[in-house]
Amino acid sequence: MPRKISDSIHPAFAKLKKTDIKRLSPEQIDERGRNYYKQNRVKNPTVQNKVMRADVVGTDRYRVEITAEGNTPYELELSCDCPYQGGICKHVVAVLYTWIESPKSFTHSKDKKNELRSLNREQLVKILSNILEDNPELQLTVELYSKLELGRPSDVSKIKKEIDTLFSSDYIEYKAVPNFIKELRRIRKIAENIMDGGDFNGAFEILVHIVEACTRKGGMVDDSSGRLGEFLGGAVNICADCFPNVMNTEELKQKFLHKVFDMYLERHIVYEDNIGDFLLQCFKDELDFLEKHALERLEEIARVAGSPKKKSHEKYLLVRLLLDIYEEMGDIEKYIALCKRNISEYSMMNLTEKFIELNRIDEAAAVCEDEIKARRDHGYFSDALEKLKGEKKH
Repeated sequence: MPRKISDSIHPAFAKLKKTDIKRLSPEQIDERGRNYYKQNRVKNPTVQNKVMRADVVGTDRYRVEITAEGNTPYELELSCDCPYQGGICKHVVAVLYTWIESPKSFTHSKDKKNELRSLNREQLVKILSNILEDNPELQLTVELYSKLELGRPSDVSKIKKEIDTLFSSDYIEYKAVPNFIKELRRIRKIAENIMDGGDFNGAFEILVHIVEACTRKGGMVDDSSGRLGEFLGGAVNICADCFPNVMNTEELKQKFLHKVFDMYLERHIVYEDNIGDFLLQCFKDELDFLEKHALERLEEIARVAGSPKKKSHEKYLLVRLLLDIYEEMGDIEKYIALCKRNISEYSMMNLTEKFIELNRIDEAAAVCEDEIKARRDHGYFSDALEKLKGEKKH
């Protein structure tokens, strides 16, 4: 009999199945996590809209947080403060199995809200005062939510300053990353609430500041688990959703586009893939506009003097972005023409893959042969050519 899920539960959690957990985790991790669930090691599980939290007792007591970034189980952001660095850990898996097998063991935010409603004003003030005394870092959060409830404008500069403070350390080691991400999520949640309150400009300014900080200073974070990258992907999605409500004139769009392009082309940023996605999402309804600007930047690189290494890096990033634009447009001819105009190992690999996708096997083989002759092959083209010849025989 299928388990009954409350209407208030986020769709990503409601749809979660055992097969999804097995897809997310290697077999050994899946087995260990399932055993942890059976051994009743998952403590204090809670679910609040799109966030699931629990403590898991292992070698130590670890905190797991699972955030739904989209409406499917494929879009879960998984976090645990254990020292494991191999991706999803057994503690996260244990919480996911607990949710599937024992959903009633989770405390729901709705239950807590009903409990709070039964308290009078004086009791609520006392509780909140005690929380702030024990957690002084929440002072700004409470202040901002109070302003939202009273319909007053948010002090965006204070929030941006808090983001800068988070990124002010010289280095954030692996063990400290979960708490670091937790603080970033708290700030992102504030931005979402500001957006829900109708202040799109304030929310957008905060979210863009988060994106900039992550990309420009992400190198000082040990993100071997990929948690900061996952968080940034979620922030980019929310920021792109906010974009149409803020950038509503050509002048604003141009200014914003120049700013993000400058960030995208910086040599020492991390997560350039996220910035490329950011551009594609923001301008998904104006891909011609985005294409025009990218082509202008490409021409400018060829025309202006500068460091060959820097120019090569910028050209590579622009070609990548343009190929993604043409994929979104479904314009195969422009895709092929761009690859042929900007010959590099990267563009020729993409051209080969595109010809194979289109079943234009002879053209794919010709590209491979040309690259091998030009000595640009590091193994890809010779392997691809061998496979193509094998396919032709069959």
